Amino acid sequence: MPRRVGRPRKRRMRMRGGASLGERIRSGLSKVNSYLRANKLISRGAASYASSGLPYASTVGKIGKIAGLAGYGKMRRRRRMRR
Repeated sequence: MPRRVGRPRKRRMRMRGGASLGERIRSGLSKVNSYLRANKLISRGAASYASSGLPYASTVGKIGKIAGLAGYGKMRRRRRMRR
């Protein structure tokens, strides 16, 4: 049998369980949301932009403060109770 030359056939990948497109999009957005919260990207980026003096800096600074209050900013440290 002659050998094929060129690229192999592209195979489609499916998620296990046959998740629909909407479920996959929602899952991806959920992961992005948890990443943004864990790394505090919104509040840090807004704070650095606000201190830069560029246009709309005060508005972006306010957005950063609101994001911090909504859980996208500095996280509270939880201390374990000693017995």
